Amino acid sequence: MPLRAVTFDVGGTLAGGKLNRNLYGQHMLELLESHGQRVSRRELKKAVGLALDTLNRLREKNLEMDFNEFRRITLLRLGITPTPDLMSAMASLYYQCFEQVPLPKCKEVLDELSRNYSLGVISNTMSLASKIFLERFGLAGYFKVQVYSGEIGYRKPHPKIFEIALQRLGVAAAEAVHVGNDPKEDVLGPKKVGMKAILVGDTDPNADVSVGSLAEVPEAVLRLASAPET
Repeated sequence: MPLRAVTFDVGGTLAGGKLNRNLYGQHMLELLESHGQRVSRRELKKAVGLALDTLNRLREKNLEMDFNEFRRITLLRLGITPTPDLMSAMASLYYQCFEQVPLPKCKEVLDELSRNYSLGVISNTMSLASKIFLERFGLAGYFKVQVYSGEIGYRKPHPKIFEIALQRLGVAAAEAVHVGNDPKEDVLGPKKVGMKAILVGDTDPNADVSVGSLAEVPEAVLRLASAPET
């Protein structure tokens, strides 16, 4: 079957950077104090750690927690009522401290591939950080669909997150290739459902193609599209 769609991971594939945890922690303490809640850094760290324990138990099963639930658990561990105003302020602060920039040639790669293929996002994130990143840098318009683990409850490499993306794209698994930087999430995951896989920045025998950088992805897609069917 001819290739009709290309899906992308975001963090580490299209975007570089991450949450500035020290900055976020300091601003969180200030935010809580502004809401009449004096909390020590140690108490905040413990509460976040307990929320992470719950999150990680889900992730061991390739399931995902909604970001609202993570914030709610954190506040409850601190003995603080998770009011809508406080929850909203926490989310805004989180996104302000999430420092991501497009990796080299990101826009050029998306521009080239979007001429011939439907593009999609399949990303493991409980928050909207990746979606905000794409909008902030004018990249969201390249994608027909965006599927995030926090919105559907499943994480890569769970087959469900890939199946949902394929359904929304309106293509069969054999008509799509996934691009990412994690051998387990971005190679084994898509291969399980019958997609092809391109691994960026690493090598893996299970990948259909391994490339050194994002800039090499269009050529890799062309190779797969031109390969004779077996």
